[in-house]
Amino acid sequence: MSKQLIEIFSSKSDPRGTVESLLSKLRTFIELKHWHEFEEGLLSLVFEHQYKDVVSLLECVFSELSTFLDPVIQIELLGVMLEKSTQDDSAKMRAISKLKEALPKTDLISAFLIIQEVRTLFISKDFEKGFEKLLQAEEIVESHRSVPKTIFNALYSCKLIYFWQREDFSRYSSCFSQFLAYINISRFTPEQQVHLAEQSLQASLLASEVMIFSHLLDHSFLDHISKNQHNQDLLHLVHCFSRGEIDQVNSLLEDNSVIFKKYPLLLKQQKQLRRKIQIITLYNTVFYSQTEGQGFQVSFRQIAKASQVDLEEVEKLVILSFSIGLFVGKIDQENDIVNIQSVRPQEIDIKRLPLLKEKFVNWKNTIERTLETIASM
Repeated sequence: MSKQLIEIFSSKSDPRGTVESLLSKLRTFIELKHWHEFEEGLLSLVFEHQYKDVVSLLECVFSELSTFLDPVIQIELLGVMLEKSTQDDSAKMRAISKLKEALPKTDLISAFLIIQEVRTLFISKDFEKGFEKLLQAEEIVESHRSVPKTIFNALYSCKLIYFWQREDFSRYSSCFSQFLAYINISRFTPEQQVHLAEQSLQASLLASEVMIFSHLLDHSFLDHISKNQHNQDLLHLVHCFSRGEIDQVNSLLEDNSVIFKKYPLLLKQQKQLRRKIQIITLYNTVFYSQTEGQGFQVSFRQIAKASQVDLEEVEKLVILSFSIGLFVGKIDQENDIVNIQSVRPQEIDIKRLPLLKEKFVNWKNTIERTLETIASM
């Protein structure tokens, strides 16, 4: 392996001894199965020695090491090196085509290269053809029990691009939750993290069934957007939705709002956003009206006041809340009340801890009274 790699890495700007030293370290990493260090060593050869022909490098590495390199490690290396070494899209397509012929014929490598091809098709705006190929790759991936995170990362990245382009925000939000489980956020540049944050926050607002936002607001990928003054309004808006602060939301959603100028998709869905905060406020009203026992009631007037809607709109709002599973109950049209049987668990907010404490105290008292009753029998 040393001789071949030294030949392809020969460079006028770097002494041969430096390359030999790196190759020696690579052999040690392989023997010790230190795959992360092995990956970093290969990247050093590419970047520190101004090596440009990533295809020849990969051909050589895989031909020499494929017999004992774990398939997962092969995919990880392939993903990192294609991503970081081939920036030009047309060059990447040529590399993918060449690698299909050169690399070991495994399902996972084939799936990964298909996904790379999909990315290039999406860049050229051929979304339908790209999505067809993406489904092929996904079928291969789903047939394997052990799949490298690099493949999931690439697969979900492409699905996010497609769902965003189709303005399918419900599927985008669902896909993004899975994506968060696989991504290594450190591999994204600050600009990429901000772009990802902007899209995911908008999608969470525009997806009709997303009513809980903690999975987004607690994630580290928001670090860069939280420091960016340009994006403060968007982040603040999502926090207000999360807490059900209807007055704050309505203020931010004024017709001449700055946020609409930055994010025209929100302007397009302004009516739906106002309806969504009304439902979230209704949910909070119901949640905090819970009493001891199996069921309880909430009046139409309570709901109308909290959600800032006319009494005639309450029934429609309650039915929408039923349909997305926020609570289970029945509407009593004769008495203008809603009989609530159960409520979906609420996310914990620091401001709501006193109320949570009160509920635990009430539960403790109920248990103690029950035990006293049993003991007296």
